[in-house]
Amino acid sequence: MGLGSVLDGLLGEVSGRVSDVEGKISKLRTAKSKIEHEQAVSLKEIEHIKKPELGDKWTGTLSDDFDEKRTAAYDNIKGILDGDYDGYIREIETKIWALEAEKGALSGLNAAIGEADSLLAKGEEAYDAVENKISEIRRGLFS
Repeated sequence: MGLGSVLDGLLGEVSGRVSDVEGKISKLRTAKSKIEHEQAVSLKEIEHIKKPELGDKWTGTLSDDFDEKRTAAYDNIKGILDGDYDGYIREIETKIWALEAEKGALSGLNAAIGEADSLLAKGEEAYDAVENKISEIRRGLFS
């Protein structure tokens, strides 16, 4: 197998991984968007828990119990929407950042493949440099 074929194979491997990473990033961004939308809609909807206002005419222990339970329900749901949802969003963002870093590393390997291809075009005098570059690319791909 010639060095040109090896470089073509490495380019295909890098391109495939970039495509895979981009697909994962896209799915994560979609999930994040859906969570943010659901959070915004839910925060608006839970305001209905506080309605109707009890006012001065509804008093006593039943009124107090109802108001306490209603407030507890509101606080519980709001805590989930603020805390848990924000946690999910941060987790997704962390995964996106990691995948973006992986994509950046793959772009560096892609550039190294371009350099090796340029060296290969120089002929036999650059053969050792091409082999060294291929070894460098393989270490980056399989480490």
